[in-house]
Amino acid sequence: MEKRTEKCLIVGDNLKREIESGNKIGAFTVWTRQNLSADWKPQNEMQIPKATINAIEELFPLIEKLNS
Repeated sequence: MEKRTEKCLIVGDNLKREIESGNKIGAFTVWTRQNLSADWKPQNEMQIPKATINAIEELFPLIEKLNS
């Protein structure tokens, strides 16, 4: 049986609050490397995103790819 969170997409620029939280619930996480967080590095395995983008415009092709 599929978990509901497997179809959940979490996009954020904060590795701890958004990416780590999303990974903990089993969501597909996308880190937007923008502004202050652009040079951050994951501090643990749970902070490693499934995908990384540099601009929000990169999200749309990623969503299309995930839906196909």
